[in-house]
Amino acid sequence: VSKLQNHKKDRHVLAAAIRGHAPLIVTFNLKDFPESALQPWGIKVAHPEEYLLALYEMHPAVVMGKISAISQKHDHDLEKTVLNLGISLKLFASKILEDMGSQTQIGTQKKTR
Repeated sequence: VSKLQNHKKDRHVLAAAIRGHAPLIVTFNLKDFPESALQPWGIKVAHPEEYLLALYEMHPAVVMGKISAISQKHDHDLEKTVLNLGISLKLFASKILEDMGSQTQIGTQKKTR
């Protein structure tokens, strides 16, 4: 772990990715995983929003099914769940709402339980 070149408080994450042969680390904390620290291990880093948008583009029905399952688990309607996601993932949630035909805009809601 001490030989890893990313931020020392996040070296355990890179170590786990290396050990698990993960090709990608998905994190909001991109600054602590520079390409120079990941490249020797063949690992990339992606922001959660970038990753979810790519997944949604490739498999929209699967992603919507997962969001729907989250909605049901928390006894929320689908739009409410997407709005909650929009607090941290504005572009992703906006894309989902647009594709759902919703007129609701992300950015003015507070997270609800």
